[in-house]
Amino acid sequence: HETYETMVYHYANTSQLEKELKAYKAMLLLFSDDQNALNMYAWRMAEIDTNLKDALQKARKAVVLTADDPNRQAGIIDTEAEVLWKMGRFDKAIEAIERALAIEPDNQYYKNQKEKFIESRKAASQSA
Repeated sequence: HETYETMVYHYANTSQLEKELKAYKAMLLLFSDDQNALNMYAWRMAEIDTNLKDALQKARKAVVLTADDPNRQAGIIDTEAEVLWKMGRFDKAIEAIERALAIEPDNQYYKNQKEKFIESRKAASQSA
């Protein structure tokens, strides 16, 4: 799927969103059980705040597919958490990142992610 990766990165870098989304769709049709493709798609959708429900499903599928590789799985759980955060589901995002931290307790990035999610939850509750 390297060809598709090249395409989606090219379209992302040249701000051709419609073509980027079509390339992701084609890639995922061909590589529907590829954890890297699923994770890459889910993270990108979180970045551009698009197709978040689908992104969450794809991230969760990738989490299942990496059950035998905990360190890889932690990174994909982080993607799941990021998508949940973008959806405004702060409690679920915190729960997810805590699962990643259970695998890699010293990972500073995951700790920072958790803090970001907590701060967003606080801000949301103060403005409600």
